[in-house]
Amino acid sequence: MEYQNLCQFAGFPYIIPESADEAELVCSMRGPCPLCSQWNFTEASSSKVKRHLRGFHRQHSIKHAGRKHLICRLSCAPAAHYHCCCGTVFMRKQRARSHIISCCKAEEEEQEQIEVEREQREEEKLEWKEEEEQGQEEQEEEGRGERGGEFQ
Repeated sequence: MEYQNLCQFAGFPYIIPESADEAELVCSMRGPCPLCSQWNFTEASSSKVKRHLRGFHRQHSIKHAGRKHLICRLSCAPAAHYHCCCGTVFMRKQRARSHIISCCKAEEEEQEQIEVEREQREEEKLEWKEEEEQGQEEQEEEGRGERGGEFQ
């Protein structure tokens, strides 16, 4: 899986599929770590950056609902932090974990509601189509009856 594909998962390199290897975030032969500012990690060789991602970032990740929320040390917050898919940032891992779990539940419920509404629309379309076909059949039968009367 390429770096671009991982970023497309949730739009951020710090939220990746749970099955993804953190080292795949390294998009060039000379680093740097895509989750750390240069103040936190200055190594430039890709092998050291990959080892750093598999060690530090994997160890400090939050896994839930098929996603890994990796710890971020970029300048988007004053200290190491976690991002949620909803855009909320947390400095403490436990608070981030609690929020991510509840946020994912809300996301799942929203997806379920969208699915239910889509199924209802499909059923309405089918009912409308059946009524339309039935109306056409009745019109055809009436048309045949009228024509039959003219020729008798």
